[in-house]
Amino acid sequence: MSAVHKVRLMSAAVPMKVHANQYGTVTVLGEGTNDYDVLVNKPRINGVTLVGNKTTEEIGIEEISNMELEDLLNGQI
Repeated sequence: MSAVHKVRLMSAAVPMKVHANQYGTVTVLGEGTNDYDVLVNKPRINGVTLVGNKTTEEIGIEEISNMELEDLLNGQI
């Protein structure tokens, strides 16, 4: 006999279904989301969660001048 159960996975706001058959095979089905705000594990850069519009300064990326970039690309740095 198989069973379908609705579960919450890692506090996800997206409904998940777990299906287990008589052979012990388990399938997890989710509806997915197109709403970034409900994601559980949002990406981070330098430890800063990417939520909203972040500047390079806010995520710890230093800006460089065109001359510094040219020097870097030419192997002078």
